[in-house]
Amino acid sequence: MVMERVLKYIETHITEPMTNKQLAEIAGYSECYFIRLFKKYMNMTCMHYIWKRRLIRASGDIVNGVRIIDAAFQYGWQSHSAFTKSFKREFGFSPSLLRTMRMELDCL
Repeated sequence: MVMERVLKYIETHITEPMTNKQLAEIAGYSECYFIRLFKKYMNMTCMHYIWKRRLIRASGDIVNGVRIIDAAFQYGWQSHSAFTKSFKREFGFSPSLLRTMRMELDCL
């Protein structure tokens, strides 16, 4: 299915800049139609989906020992504070707390 191909592309290129126009071309649709179709299929906009997937991938990297600032830059944030603000909005706690929780689990 077309949306599966787009979702796979997003996952394999998650650290790269993406636009609706670029993803619409991959799907073979006009940008306007693609935007409507994606929102209907995923129940959120394409850019919001990418934002969430980047945060989830960054959180996995942080848990695995990557520095917060490195994860932020890798997934497209321009600053530590912007990343922390986005992270808190999505998960309800800071990325440094995630790292601390991981360190506590390692000690057990």
